[in-house]
Amino acid sequence: MKFITNKIVQMKDIICDIYLSLYENPTPETQYWAEISSKRFSLTIDKILEYSENKQSIKILNASGFGSWDHDLTIVTYLKSIEFPFEWYVYDSPNNPYLEDSNLKEKIDNLDININYLDLNNVKEWFDNNQYDIILFTEIVEHLDHSTLLKTLNFLNSRLENDWKLIITTPSSFWFPSRVANLFWKEWSEFYGEWNLNLEKWVYWHITYFNPIRLQRIVEDCWFNTLELFTFDWIPAWDNNGILSTIYEFIINIITSIVKNSKWSIFLSITKDNSKKWNIPFEV
Repeated sequence: MKFITNKIVQMKDIICDIYLSLYENPTPETQYWAEISSKRFSLTIDKILEYSENKQSIKILNASGFGSWDHDLTIVTYLKSIEFPFEWYVYDSPNNPYLEDSNLKEKIDNLDININYLDLNNVKEWFDNNQYDIILFTEIVEHLDHSTLLKTLNFLNSRLENDWKLIITTPSSFWFPSRVANLFWKEWSEFYGEWNLNLEKWVYWHITYFNPIRLQRIVEDCWFNTLELFTFDWIPAWDNNGILSTIYEFIINIITSIVKNSKWSIFLSITKDNSKKWNIPFEV
């Protein structure tokens, strides 16, 4: 293959490469999300390269759809810049308002992105018969009601090639500040998609949070097998000399050594395994 593998490309190098391109017109808010997202995108890129090392060309599905600032396209742009051989597909709702943005439409065309329009809330609409080597289901499970999540995971299992990977990332309820807040009968992050107004808009923001143990149990009940499971934090991408990021990581690692899985986000890599299931008991 023509690309440099993750054994040579370091994580922080990827972060620095993609950070400045995450948002075209930086504001304090978008700069903040660029900081948060750059680690997740670089980690996703690193894993795509690692999982695809012996493959001549792969099909990648982003089953998370397009969100605000269309920042997931940074992954596509980076993979093209290193001449990584891939096809990029997206599942998204035809009612997604972001798809009306002219800049996003232009980027989708320029990057040769294939879109399948479907609604995760309506399993009857799912008509895609393609098989994919890597499926990204990132920053989406916290937005779905539980029935929709289970149906979607089972459907994605059927779309995944044998022995290939589905990657899930989501905020962790085991995050250290969240644990501290819970001790004092507080919520660190409100569940701001649970209001009655969402019944009218059918748009849910964060309506649930997972911890690594619960998320692993759920996916394994949907005929998957866990390959990698850990929590991770963002790294200051603007720290060119590495001093601040080194100090930050040192502090976080001390906390993590005392309080297991206490970083910001969950990373879960799974593959299909139809030979076993959790068989969670039915309760009444």
